[in-house]
Amino acid sequence: MPFVSRGLLCCLVGSGSLLAAEDSAAAAWRRFSAQSARVLLEAQRAPLASEALPEGVAELSFREFFSPVVGDRGPEYTARMRALHGRRVRIAGFMTRDFVRHPGVFLLTGWPTKVESDGYCFNDELPPATLHVVLPPAAAGEPAPYVPGPMLLTGTLLVGPSAMPDGRNAVARLVLDAPRAGATGLLTSSPATANGATSNP
Repeated sequence: MPFVSRGLLCCLVGSGSLLAAEDSAAAAWRRFSAQSARVLLEAQRAPLASEALPEGVAELSFREFFSPVVGDRGPEYTARMRALHGRRVRIAGFMTRDFVRHPGVFLLTGWPTKVESDGYCFNDELPPATLHVVLPPAAAGEPAPYVPGPMLLTGTLLVGPSAMPDGRNAVARLVLDAPRAGATGLLTSSPATANGATSNP
C-alpha cells in the first residue's frame, strides 16, 4: 500500500468537503432561481389595484424618469421628473427580487425583475429607471419582506444620484410615507390585488 502523508490525506479530505459544499450551494442557488422565475411570472400576471389619488399627491410612472432621447452624457431626467423633486408622489411598480436584501431599502421597477448577486455569477437585469424605495425610520433597521405582485407606493420623491446602503448608486429615491395609525404593516396586501401590496398615505 503506498504511503500517504497525513498532510496530503487532510488536504484530500478537505478538498472533498469543499466540493460537496460547493455542489450544495449550487443546488440551493438553482432552486432559488427556479422559485424566483415562478414568482415573477405570477407577479406579472397579477392586476394592479386602482385607488383614488390622494390630495396633494402627484402620479408618476417609470416612463417619466428619463427623456427618450439619450445624448452624449447618457440618460437625462425629464422636466416633469425634476419638477417633482421633493414632492409627494404615487408610483406603481414591482419590488425587485434580490438574493441579498438590505435593511431599510429595496428596489422598485416597472416590471418584475430579479437580481442574482450571489453564487457563481452576477446577473443584474435592472432597467435604468429603477427606484430606490427608502423605508421610514421606524422600519429602517430591517430588510423589507419581499412582496410579489404589483405595488402602489406613496412617498416623497428625491431626484439625483445618491450612494445607497445596498452599494448601488440611486438615480432617484422614494422615501415612503409612515403607515397610517392602526395599519398592520408598512407593506400590506391590497384586497383588490391577489398578490399586490400598497403603502397608503
